[in-house]
Amino acid sequence: MTATPTPGRAPTLLRRLSESRTRPSGRTPAVYHRPVSVPVPVHLPEVLGPVLVRAPLVGRPTVTVGGQPVRRVSRGTYELPTRDGEGLLATVVPGARMSPYPRLLLETGEVHPTGPTPPLPLQVLAFLPGLVVLLGGASAFVAVLGLVASLLVLRRPWPPPAQYVAVLVVLGLAVGLGWTVSRVWGWA
Repeated sequence: MTATPTPGRAPTLLRRLSESRTRPSGRTPAVYHRPVSVPVPVHLPEVLGPVLVRAPLVGRPTVTVGGQPVRRVSRGTYELPTRDGEGLLATVVPGARMSPYPRLLLETGEVHPTGPTPPLPLQVLAFLPGLVVLLGGASAFVAVLGLVASLLVLRRPWPPPAQYVAVLVVLGLAVGLGWTVSRVWGWA
């Protein structure tokens, strides 16, 4: 059910927001789902369509060309259909520097990013929870959890200021929890 504006009165921002989040059935969803990562399609002239790589933090990436899944040749290597009927081999490799997104390495030697690159200070800040391992003891587990949480924040489609705040919160929680764990079970 969409709200209709009162005659002679412009709709308010709140009403416009509620209209934009209404399902076709008329119900407003209780939870809004956004994609965890925002993959960037790679446009190659010799391939039949845009190449899209969806890579979870853990597990096997999926590669599609023009919305169709492509054949996996070996571990991390996929055969992309080309216009001339031959296949183009592409390998999904880890991201450059500290990027949370993998790269697509073609057999021709070209490298293409598959996601937006966060600013360098944000990347460095996101990997600081890994230093919690220096507290010793069982804090290594907390450091790994902090790194995973920071990478998940980097993959969210949030504006950079929100990502900075979220990564700082993750860093604070990792340091506090790591210090507590190291004092209880680790070095005294």
